[in-house]
Amino acid sequence: MSKSALAFVDWDYEETDQIRLRASRGRGGGHSAWYSHENHAKVFHVSINVTDEELGTVALQALDACQPNYA
Repeated sequence: MSKSALAFVDWDYEETDQIRLRASRGRGGGHSAWYSHENHAKVFHVSINVTDEELGTVALQALDACQPNYA
């Protein structure tokens, strides 16, 4: 089995120290946005100033939220 998960990451470094990670929805070999009623708990925020371990933990949470599909 293979899993498909993707998180989009952005950071407006001129405005904030918060990084935003948005979980994608796996669809076969690709990814798509969540429908608005499905978007709850799919966006994660973390400060750029946290430790690598803390940043990694949030990244894993975002990837888990993708609800990876199995092929």
